[in-house]
Amino acid sequence: MSYPTNDVTTVNLNAGTDSIAAARVELFTALTRLGELIDSRNTANGMAPLDANSQVPAANMPTTLTSGGSNDITLQPATGNVVVKNILTLTARTVAQLEADDSPVGSIAYVSNGNAGASCLAVSTGVQSGGAYQWLRVVPGAHITA
Repeated sequence: MSYPTNDVTTVNLNAGTDSIAAARVELFTALTRLGELIDSRNTANGMAPLDANSQVPAANMPTTLTSGGSNDITLQPATGNVVVKNILTLTARTVAQLEADDSPVGSIAYVSNGNAGASCLAVSTGVQSGGAYQWLRVVPGAHITA
């Protein structure tokens, strides 16, 4: 079901002198659209339902966020913190790819060959030098232990 259109008018509903017969058509259209809106809940192209905590249930959330065109996806929570529970997986990039990447200062990347051919993390300085963007290497240390 597609989301209802907004063809509801109130021309004949806003004054005491309006025609009841003319208002009847507007009321019928408004109630029809309200029914369509209610029926669109939890359907494709409709409204997502809310759970008991007034949140969209996980089953109704997309598993992938895809940006259209060249737009970035920006998460801006009111707290200023984005929390990733469990594990964050970064797609490997090469040094050559990062040197051509104008990501803003503070961006973090996983580099497949950034530590003399070995993998490491890198942080963007946001600065270009000699035609290449500069990234600082963060070299992993010893294996984690409990």
